[in-house]
Amino acid sequence: MQACSVQSEFAEGSTIFRAGEPANRFYLIQSGRIALEIPTEARGPFLVEMLGPGDVLGWSWFFKPFVWQFSARSVEKTSVQCFYGKRLQELCEAQPEFGYEFLKRLSEVIVRRLSVTRRQLKEVSGIALRSQQEAIRLACGDTRPKKIPKLANCLASPPLDF
Repeated sequence: MQACSVQSEFAEGSTIFRAGEPANRFYLIQSGRIALEIPTEARGPFLVEMLGPGDVLGWSWFFKPFVWQFSARSVEKTSVQCFYGKRLQELCEAQPEFGYEFLKRLSEVIVRRLSVTRRQLKEVSGIALRSQQEAIRLACGDTRPKKIPKLANCLASPPLDF
C-alpha cells in the first residue's frame, strides 16, 4: 500500500476537502485532530465527528458518485498518510483477497460514522422538539418554567393578541 500513499501535513485551520468536491483519496490520521462537518448556511458548519490519531478520514472516493459527503478541516497541526483512491481501487481489483479485507475494514469505518451521525440526529431532533414544545407553551400564555401544556388545550384557548 506504500506505493498508493504519501505523507502529508495540514496546518491548523486548513480545509482538507469540501462537501460536493470530487473525492479521490483517503487519510489515515497519525497526529492532530480533524473536524468532519456538514456545511449549513443557517448556522455555519455542523460538527459530525472529531477525528484523531488512528482514525480514517474519507470513504467517498470508493463509491459513486465519488464526491465528498462532508467537509473536513484540521483543528490543529495534523499529520496524515494520504492514500490515492484510484491506485488503491486498482490494487483491490488486482488482488481480490486484499480487496475483500480492505472492504471489510472500510465498512467498519462507514458503519461507525453512520452510527455517530444517527446519534447526533437524535440529539438534534430532541432539541428541536423541546424548542417546539417551549414555543407552544409560550404561545399559550404559560410563562411558568418547564410546564408544557397539551396541544389540545392550547388550540382550545382564545387566540393571543399581538
